[in-house]
Amino acid sequence: MSIFASVLRTAYKLSGAKKAFGLPDEEIRKVIDKQNRNRGVFTPTDRKAHYETVTVHGFPCLIVREHPTPSKRAILYFFGGGMVIGPDKGDLPVMRKLMQDSGCDVWFPFYPLCTDHCITETYDMVYECYRRMIALYGGGVCDQARPHGHHARSLQRGFCIYGADPRKAGAHHHLRERLQMRLHHLRRQGPVSEKSPRIPRQSGVQKKQIAPGGRHMQTVLGILIPFLGTTAGAACVFFMKKSLGDLVQRSLAGFAAGVMVAASIWSLLIPAIEQSAALGKLAFFPAFAGFWLGVLFLLALDHLIPHLHVGSEQAEGPKSRLARTTMMVLAVTLHNIPEGMAVGVMYAGFLAGGTQITAASALALSIGIAIQNFPEGAIISMPLRAEGQKKGRAFLGGVLSGVVEPAGAVLTILAAQFIIPALPYLLSFAAGAMLYVVVEELIPELSQGAHSNLGTVFFAVGFSVMMVLDVALV
Repeated sequence: MSIFASVLRTAYKLSGAKKAFGLPDEEIRKVIDKQNRNRGVFTPTDRKAHYETVTVHGFPCLIVREHPTPSKRAILYFFGGGMVIGPDKGDLPVMRKLMQDSGCDVWFPFYPLCTDHCITETYDMVYECYRRMIALYGGGVCDQARPHGHHARSLQRGFCIYGADPRKAGAHHHLRERLQMRLHHLRRQGPVSEKSPRIPRQSGVQKKQIAPGGRHMQTVLGILIPFLGTTAGAACVFFMKKSLGDLVQRSLAGFAAGVMVAASIWSLLIPAIEQSAALGKLAFFPAFAGFWLGVLFLLALDHLIPHLHVGSEQAEGPKSRLARTTMMVLAVTLHNIPEGMAVGVMYAGFLAGGTQITAASALALSIGIAIQNFPEGAIISMPLRAEGQKKGRAFLGGVLSGVVEPAGAVLTILAAQFIIPALPYLLSFAAGAMLYVVVEELIPELSQGAHSNLGTVFFAVGFSVMMVLDVALV
């Protein structure tokens, strides 16, 4: 037996902890409460490492990194007090040393403690931490209670999860299956004792929501929702005989602008800044850089692609022999590119896990963009019909203008899977592109002619709707 183990055993005997576990339940509760009185969630303020706290099933998990962005490997570290004794600040130096010796990110979950929680809640949290790490680091698992390698002495009470390793490509399935089987067994067995709190029914629902298949289905639906909004708007050509009046077009443009501005702020820029909190005073930089890249990207497309805005007589971009209707569709297609990217980057963050982006926040953005896509579809199909196109072709033109959104969303998700650390840049990139469209196209349209204040009012309505969606659904 090592000297460390001998000292630990002696301290355990002298502490009287063994005797405490032989006491009646109420006395044990008092002992536990006393030991945990000065423990709890702590947020490090030193600059010896980069820290981030994420919420996992309602409980915090502290992530310690050597650099602001995630590394290629990670360790899931458990304090060895079971569900009885919570961690304290004394564990932080061990986490930092483990990070420095191994070169891995260290995830430190503040898992649920008894007597207020039961062990199945801990398994739920552990499984979700594990799932997020697999999604973020994309590697195999060393699912043993004792880690291998030169840093084994630093980790006496945990197990590790390693990054990508071709030799262990499927190793993570063992731990996942073990956790699932043990959790299923515990739930079928029921509470351990009468005093153990029962698991709420929604626990099983939550588990289904975090299953990979369920997350992918949510993503597919979220990507299609904005496209359905465009399709529904384009279908107005079958029910309306006349073209849209100027007041209606200004109102719709104002509403769309309000939704896009609110989405850029609440759903894209603010999350980008929050995810860069580990940079300290430079937390603004990813949002700043991504925002300007988005603006410049749309500015370049504006000069490279010929297009014609609705209500305008002069085409923009390089000279082209394209038909007037084709250039009108291209104009709205340019408009829809940043919207598709915005939805894609939100769902990329949701799929990756380990970020503050939830299914609800991604869905809120999808619904908001779908709402403002409805008038966009009508703004395309109705003028096409007014110019002599058949209803079917006018409808098809409106639909095609929205196809770029799901395509852009899918491409953004695929790209983000390889550059997850750049997620704040991608979020703000989409925000910059969307705000460019608002200022360059929608604001001039809603402020032209008499009664321009109507467009301003609908801008406020659109902004309010998106703001409420973002808060209510999250």
